[in-house]
Amino acid sequence: MTDWTERLCLTADDLSLSCSELATGIQLALEEGVDQRLLHDRIEGVSVELDGPATRVSIRQQYAVHRVIAAACAPGFALRLARRMRLTAYGIAGYALLSSPSLSQALNIAEAYSPLLDLKFHLSVRRERGMACIGFHQRYAMDEDMRVQCLQFEVAKLKTLLDDVMCEPMPVAEVACRPGFIGGLDDLRSVMRVPTHVDAQLPEGVLAEIRFDESRLDAALPQSHAATHTACASICDALMADFAIQYDLARRVQDVLRKSTGKPPTLPGLAKTLCMSERTLRRRLEALDTSYNLLLDEVRKELAIGYVTSTRYTTEVIAELLGYSDAANFRHAFKRWTGVSPRNYSGGSFLVKGDADGVRPARATRPSFQPHQLPKFIAHDGTLNAVAAWRSAA
Repeated sequence: MTDWTERLCLTADDLSLSCSELATGIQLALEEGVDQRLLHDRIEGVSVELDGPATRVSIRQQYAVHRVIAAACAPGFALRLARRMRLTAYGIAGYALLSSPSLSQALNIAEAYSPLLDLKFHLSVRRERGMACIGFHQRYAMDEDMRVQCLQFEVAKLKTLLDDVMCEPMPVAEVACRPGFIGGLDDLRSVMRVPTHVDAQLPEGVLAEIRFDESRLDAALPQSHAATHTACASICDALMADFAIQYDLARRVQDVLRKSTGKPPTLPGLAKTLCMSERTLRRRLEALDTSYNLLLDEVRKELAIGYVTSTRYTTEVIAELLGYSDAANFRHAFKRWTGVSPRNYSGGSFLVKGDADGVRPARATRPSFQPHQLPKFIAHDGTLNAVAAWRSAA
């Protein structure tokens, strides 16, 4: 199993989730008697296509759809939906969990392959005084209401997945939440049927914890199967490799740097844009054998060659666009990259001219770059059939 957590950099607007939870939500709403046409109109207003098995949606889109569905249903819809999300809804990643040697290993799998399980928070496990505590940490930048609603849903969903892994209801001692999430405790208590309370002493960064007997972490799971687990983990690694092409942290840093004109963002500013601390960004880039300065240099080289080969910009204009203090520093960097000066570079149809030549563009535009193709994923379970039938009826 490969650890993908250091490589990925996701936002609430990335198409990182399958449609499984949305499709199951529609199915549940119809079972609860929601008018098909009313539901159809509300979902269509959010502009999310659910028919294709390879369709991906963002956290923000899923949250918006769940809200409009919940408005047409009885209170507590999101938590009832969470209790419907079985391991089979998440394809091969669900079977990787089910065949794990132990619960501890299954939780490691869940965190490593979290995008394949549509998990919206980082998971951690700690042991304290005979208790195992599964912590939920913020993964995406969300507003307060979205964070509260998603946290409630994910806590209840993880309890459902734990029940499936254990092949019986998982005995949970309690659920603890930070102050600020108290509004959802009563709902969690009624759905999960476990004690819930506010705990201001949760470890730093932990928004909520599910606590249970520590001995269950290392006990063998009922459906453990080494060969199946190895095969499932191998497929999950291949899927995550495709996923990382789109959401690789280093690639995300470079994308932000490409979009900056003039002075590039500082490391602290870049970390804020990516919703992480400067220390975390630095550490995660080091884990990828790179750094802010190396990535900035690569982006500047790429853009510089693009400008030199496809525009008539002066070296002064290019230096300004790339955030260099003067043209001399830019010329020095360009010669380091290519071995020749911008004036003598022959990689394209134009040579950069000096100010004395009087050649300047009317306005500065960046060279175009092709976006990466979105990855394909294994189709989720048969709930999409219910969506297709619902759309036909509507």
